[in-house]
Amino acid sequence: GLVSGDLAQAWAEGGREYAKVAMRFSMIDVTRDTAGRVVGGSPNEHVTETEIWTFVRSRGGHWILSAIQQAR
Repeated sequence: GLVSGDLAQAWAEGGREYAKVAMRFSMIDVTRDTAGRVVGGSPNEHVTETEIWTFVRSRGGHWILSAIQQAR
């Protein structure tokens, strides 16, 4: 689930508008092998991660997701 989404940066350049949003979310992150056995993570524990999502639009247009970066 989404914990928070905060506007980190916004700018306009070359007829386009950009916005970077820091998205913090909680999830269950688990990797299973082909037999269904857990080989990474935990099916019972939530982890919290942050990603930076960059959106772009032409002036007044619809926002389109253009990039996702892992925050460190």
